[in-house]
Amino acid sequence: LKGLNAALPGAQTDENAEVRARLQSLWYLSGSAPRKAQYTAEDDPKRLIDVDRLMMEGIALHQTGRSREAADAYRRVIARRPDMSLAYRRLAYIQWETGATRDAIGTLRETLAKNGPDIEVEIRLGTYLAETGAVAEAVPMLERTAKAAPGHVEAANALGIAYGRAGRANDALRTFEGVLSTDPRNAFALENVGTVQLQRGDLRAAQDAFGRAVQNAPASSRAHAGLGVIASQQQRSNDAITHWRRAVELDARNFDALFNLTSALIRAGRGADARPYASQFVKTAPRAFYAKDIARFNAWLAAGTR
Repeated sequence: LKGLNAALPGAQTDENAEVRARLQSLWYLSGSAPRKAQYTAEDDPKRLIDVDRLMMEGIALHQTGRSREAADAYRRVIARRPDMSLAYRRLAYIQWETGATRDAIGTLRETLAKNGPDIEVEIRLGTYLAETGAVAEAVPMLERTAKAAPGHVEAANALGIAYGRAGRANDALRTFEGVLSTDPRNAFALENVGTVQLQRGDLRAAQDAFGRAVQNAPASSRAHAGLGVIASQQQRSNDAITHWRRAVELDARNFDALFNLTSALIRAGRGADARPYASQFVKTAPRAFYAKDIARFNAWLAAGTR
């Protein structure tokens, strides 16, 4: 049984809408690139249209599962516009998603070094550092970011995640509750409260948080996944399977839910139901994060077990 990982800020929703919105202004009027005192040939609209094309190409490639080619498109954008922090974030997102965690962190460090402070980049970098165990660096970074941007929900959630990874559950809950005090329906914060409470073993509090998240955001894959973990721990296997199946329906990239669903179906003797999910996991789960699980399901599929 796999537990839950705190959701990365920005990871639940694709950034494509943000990309499109920023492309509409071609960045030199507004967006991720700072206003310049003097414009150069690099700011010529014709060159920016080429950058526009590359960014949209990256979106299309990523949406069709061609992550390597999408990453190359974003690298070409960075080569043309090294001040385009959005391209760095998109590249880092793909690197992280495909298991190249060190490269993702390096990409975000690069844009901060070249372009200076950027709250969105700092949130992503701090969270990636926390997720890879570098909490000694992540926590103070995100504390500074949250202080510099009071009221910024993603900054607060990222800080709460880092506290949780550092074993500071009370600080994590305090931070998430701060978000909920101003936005009681914030599903992202509720999911993270549920995750911390689940890790603490408080199933009642975790179920309350995940239940509220589902009420406020019925399409919350992580909330359904959390309710599945709780049901499994309470020996309610059918309920667990129902929640995990719904989590996977809502987000095919919720690989922990997909793993738990497949494993639960296998344990229940429902091999025919488990087989398509096992195949989906083997084909789509990032090998860098799930190599052992992929090997396990590959062996099970090869054995033809029912």
